[in-house]
Amino acid sequence: MSDSTALPLFVALEPDAGTIERIWRYKRQTKSLVGPQLYLDHPPHMTLYVGVFPDLEMVLEQTRALAANWTSPDLTLAGWQTFLGDALTGNNTLSLKFAEADCERLRGLQRQLVETLAPLRDVAATERRIGGRMSGLAEAEQRDARQFGFPYVGAGWKPHLTVASIRAEDWALVAERLLSESPAGRVSCPRLQVYRLIDEHPELVESIALAAEPDRRDLKEEILAALWRVADRTDWVLSATVAGSFLTRATLEAVSDIDVIAVVDRLDGPRFAETERRFAEELRPVVERAGLSLRVNSTLGPRKFNEPDIAVLHLMLYSPETHRLHAIRSPFTCLDWQRSTTVRKRSLASVYPVFGLQPRHFLSARRGPKDYLRDFDRGVVSYRELICSETACEELLREQPMTVRDRYEYAYHVQRFLMQNLLKLLRRENSPPADAELLDQFFGVFPREADGYADLYRALRDRKERQDFAQPIVGLDERLRGFVADFEVQFRGIFLETARRHVVFRHAATVLNGGTGDQRRFVGRTDPDVSPISDEALSLLASALAEQSVSAVYTSPLRRCRQSVEALARRRTLPAAEADARLVEIDYGLCDGRTIADARREHGELFAAWGRGEDPPFPGGESTADVVERLHGFANDVWDRAAGNTVACTHNVVVRALVGEALGVPRGDWHKIQVPHLAPVTLIQTREYGRFLDLDEGVEERLFADFLDESSAE
Repeated sequence: MSDSTALPLFVALEPDAGTIERIWRYKRQTKSLVGPQLYLDHPPHMTLYVGVFPDLEMVLEQTRALAANWTSPDLTLAGWQTFLGDALTGNNTLSLKFAEADCERLRGLQRQLVETLAPLRDVAATERRIGGRMSGLAEAEQRDARQFGFPYVGAGWKPHLTVASIRAEDWALVAERLLSESPAGRVSCPRLQVYRLIDEHPELVESIALAAEPDRRDLKEEILAALWRVADRTDWVLSATVAGSFLTRATLEAVSDIDVIAVVDRLDGPRFAETERRFAEELRPVVERAGLSLRVNSTLGPRKFNEPDIAVLHLMLYSPETHRLHAIRSPFTCLDWQRSTTVRKRSLASVYPVFGLQPRHFLSARRGPKDYLRDFDRGVVSYRELICSETACEELLREQPMTVRDRYEYAYHVQRFLMQNLLKLLRRENSPPADAELLDQFFGVFPREADGYADLYRALRDRKERQDFAQPIVGLDERLRGFVADFEVQFRGIFLETARRHVVFRHAATVLNGGTGDQRRFVGRTDPDVSPISDEALSLLASALAEQSVSAVYTSPLRRCRQSVEALARRRTLPAAEADARLVEIDYGLCDGRTIADARREHGELFAAWGRGEDPPFPGGESTADVVERLHGFANDVWDRAAGNTVACTHNVVVRALVGEALGVPRGDWHKIQVPHLAPVTLIQTREYGRFLDLDEGVEERLFADFLDESSAE
């Protein structure tokens, strides 16, 4: 076939009317600056494929068929795309580019078009049209040109909207005037267009409307309804919580994953498989009606699937016990989840709560800054996979290589994570500041290199919001490591180097402290001796004090506390203890020495008042509020004025009040705090920000053991 009977054609996506007008404005600006340039008079479009074809009607027929199955892509502009020394024109081509996630979707559409039209082309005529420009192409581009008739296919294609291809001598002026503005905003492409090229000028042959975009306005509500149907119909699902970007973003396109945390009655192979199946089967038709496919990610951790046109259900399954362990080891994550009010059945906090952040979490907790930075340095995303048998599930650590997108998102997360959680710690509340206030508040506390680190955060945030990770951030690795290192230096300065530590502990056990359930006794002002104290019983307390000086020791006046301090003093040198009546146990009044069963029978109204959430005094004794008041007096007089570290030996209810207040435990739940004998409860007294509880992980587990609730009651 001769070239005279074959037509040079190209197929393109037409942008929406607003974007068309915007590009014409850029074209007019360019022409006013440097006069006529290549492509300036071409209508705005996004070229998908160019070739020479012998049969126009066949091309139109196949393009119409594709258009009937495509929906208008919703895209995000991500600034300028410049092709300096463009191989096809020899000039510098100025274009608008898209976010990388959008580019992946567009490459998928282009692949369909190329696979459909490339076999219809006149191969020889198409190659002759490329002609001498072939030598200026990269090896991969030459290969695509020979295979498909077009040099920019798949990963080699950078989707763009062209303004003009500008002569090199005119480029500097255009760059100076136009590149100072970074194009942003949303773009839709509602039509496919087929153009013929006449003397390299495009002439529209046909404009073909794409299929109507599925209505996704109510998609999030439909997804949520589907999730709740599963939770409601599945007896063994005790708690279901939706968290993450699904709750905060307006549309599903802006959502990373649909994060669902489900606590089930037990976790084994059959339970895991059936729960996953139920959620997937209920959700799949909902997302498919919206033109999406469903992928279920049942791993634990930050593994992502960044593919176009999929909805990812990140289904994280826990039993009550594995949720408890996760809350203790990953408090940052669980505390964030607890902020969600999108909950079915029971809340996560009612199964097992995280009450607040502690200084040690920043230095030792899982999914803390060191974990993320270690993954960042090694170039991997670490996550945990549940491997299940018939009777149990085990978490195995997995890794996958980081993509460029992963690196930027990890860096952003590390900065945001540290800034938000530091402010949550200092403010003693589970609500980070709004993003507009985050930098000012954080750098008001940690001012080192504020301008540079703030610029880094803004650059990372900008790329994440635009989903465009192609433009590198100079020195990213070193700047991120510097931020983490400076964070740790400033953190240690506040919480370790200039702070005082006050270690409080409950006395050693006595013969009256035995019993379980209602056979436990109220042991208040009764004054028994302690039982023999072994070195092992003192080891945790001695270890907590091993590397710190102690300037003062305080004790309740009761014998069991004085004897406990004496035993500790035999393990290490301590100052003489000073008795302080404000550390004495609550006055149980007429209940002192009685079992719980006896007291319930003899003073039923006391227990009834507790059941109503009241804080009555024991008959002839004190209320919890009385203990809190004298504890405040001790703290203000002693801890606030102490010149150094201190040790204090006290009692069950006093330690309960100390822990409950420090972590914001509802006062009605303080009775569930189980205070171990001789276990260190550490307070860090900072110069500027007050006192913070800092518990050993094992001590924390024992203190809150009774907070685990495995029931199905809502």
